[in-house]
Amino acid sequence: MRHRTKHPAGASRVVGVAATLDRLIYVDDSGHPQSGMVVYGWIECAPDRWAGVLKSWLDTRKKLWREYSIPVTQELHATEYVNGRGRISTSIPDRFVRAGVPYWKDFGRAVAVECLDTLRSTEGLTVGAVWRKGDPRDLARTRPRWSNASSASWRPPGRWRWCSWTATAATALTDPRIEASDSPSGE
Repeated sequence: MRHRTKHPAGASRVVGVAATLDRLIYVDDSGHPQSGMVVYGWIECAPDRWAGVLKSWLDTRKKLWREYSIPVTQELHATEYVNGRGRISTSIPDRFVRAGVPYWKDFGRAVAVECLDTLRSTEGLTVGAVWRKGDPRDLARTRPRWSNASSASWRPPGRWRWCSWTATAATALTDPRIEASDSPSGE
């Protein structure tokens, strides 16, 4: 017999039906508060693809250690290294040093390309983002609250711009079919 029960935060759940896990999702937020820009990015994969996705990422982290001296435990935040601001390496490779001067921006961009290439080529991985620009003085209104979101029907409230793609061996980040749209289906 099915019946609904009330749970904290106002969520309801069907009791007596086995729940299945159909995807794993990691969501992170970013943006530029001074301009009112809010961005949510995510990666997702099916549970049966998780082992391959994890292996691909761990292999990349090992490569970053071998070739760029970036510790495996170092968090990778693009804003800390893409423009040369952060020092994520314990020893910058010689190819990024000219006349004794380290070129951190070139180094950071090379690391970003390695990471993006992994995302592009990892079978079963989907990557996406939504963004919205609002009044910088009212960022709380631009950035929604997610307390009642359910994974099965999650959609950010309000109007957002969408961009997502699924990684396969044949796709590339420069694929012309990957375009921003106003809906998650790309319509």
